[in-house]
Amino acid sequence: MLNGKTITIKLINRLNNERDEGDLSVSKTVIGKDIDTSKRFKFIVTLNDKSINGNYGDMEFKNGVSSFELKHGQSKIAKGLPLSVKYSVKESNYNGYKVKSINSTGEINNKISNVKFENHKISKGSSVKNSPETGDDNNLYMYIILLAASVIMISIVSFTINKNNTK
Repeated sequence: MLNGKTITIKLINRLNNERDEGDLSVSKTVIGKDIDTSKRFKFIVTLNDKSINGNYGDMEFKNGVSSFELKHGQSKIAKGLPLSVKYSVKESNYNGYKVKSINSTGEINNKISNVKFENHKISKGSSVKNSPETGDDNNLYMYIILLAASVIMISIVSFTINKNNTK
């Protein structure tokens, strides 16, 4: 009561299920013949917010950058990153592997952003090539036939010229 009047205050408590943060998962798979499952591959996660420092789950950031290594079948998760932060994940180049990445750039949302890297080990006789195929090895017989036809034509022309000069 205030000055003889009754005052009613109504409080409403609502649960907000939306998170103001999200997670970033980076995973590694290696496929191919004779893969080395103990081989480590280096990754760098770069965020556009350079003020992010410290441990976020499995990743430690310094000025918005985290570097780490993963082997075949491993993954790391950065938990609790601020929403709308943009990210880029890069893997170092390794000879003998062709890299395929999924979702390697994006923006943190209130779900898990899954980044997947798949390295295909290139072995002798593999159908995966690092450079385009050039030249045409299949037409060797055509070149031999053209060479023989040219020799025959030159012989006929020479014979005809010599025959005409002797008359």
